[in-house]
Amino acid sequence: MLLEIFVYRKNKTVSGVKYLSCFEDRICAGTAKIADNGFTVLRGHNGHISSVALIKEIDLKNKCRKRAAEEQLPLRQIFNEVAGESDVGTAINFVDIESSMYKRRHVNLPPIPCNLEDYPGAVGASMYSNLSDGTPFYRGTCRLRRD
Repeated sequence: MLLEIFVYRKNKTVSGVKYLSCFEDRICAGTAKIADNGFTVLRGHNGHISSVALIKEIDLKNKCRKRAAEEQLPLRQIFNEVAGESDVGTAINFVDIESSMYKRRHVNLPPIPCNLEDYPGAVGASMYSNLSDGTPFYRGTCRLRRD
């Protein structure tokens, strides 16, 4: 039994029914719909093979982005580790995903406090409040100087 897997993109939604078209090839006539009774292929694909490699590539990119948001390792190191575990690791370059990894990491950064009173709520409870060995980043007391 040969299992064909294709990737679709949302084309439109009409009365709660989502209509999809082929993601990989704009010329392909492959269409499907998602309704209450499930997924239905309306027209078959023509002119290209199944999208297994594309799905693996999307999965690799998502793993890189997720690790970039959760870990503080250099982005290149994260990419190399994830790509080394995957059989499609050579299909994408680090440059292709670097900016989206930076964006995902930036979203998880704590906000910059505007004043000392905001520090405990902004940074104090985050992973950035301690150094890598567990000691506090700032060990002094904070006082406002009014001259």
